[in-house]
Amino acid sequence: NESEILPAQYKKVEDFYKKHKDTENIKIMIQKIKNQGKGKAEFNIDRKYEPVSFLKFYYLILKNIKNRPVNTCCYCGVSEDTCKEFCEKRPEGFNKRHRGFVLEIEKKDPRKGYNKENCDLACYICNNAKSDLFTEEEFRENIVPQIEKFWENFRKKSFSN
Repeated sequence: NESEILPAQYKKVEDFYKKHKDTENIKIMIQKIKNQGKGKAEFNIDRKYEPVSFLKFYYLILKNIKNRPVNTCCYCGVSEDTCKEFCEKRPEGFNKRHRGFVLEIEKKDPRKGYNKENCDLACYICNNAKSDLFTEEEFRENIVPQIEKFWENFRKKSFSN
């Protein structure tokens, strides 16, 4: 039921944000989004600027997801739970920036701003790999198949242990 999933996903992000709000990654992400609003805590929503919080913006992205479960990457389809499991199994010293536990806001077209039409949720691996080097189509065609294989191998190893 979407009415239950969206608030649950929102709550997970809110809890993660509260827990890690002082980490460098969260500070950088918030600053990038603030910079999109020309220094104000604003987001480009429906072609006009209106003040909304980071979490409300995240929630608007969740509500905009239609053709897949909201807790999956827009590119490779990995679930947020699998991402979290992967991060928790990393050896000591890896993942110092606390990224990867939750899906991240991804700008599909880096030339456009943070708005609900241009943003979706991606796993850390896809978000980091796509960066601003690839168009969405190039990334889906050339890189996503390899990331899907990575997650498939991870799941196989997880189930065999």
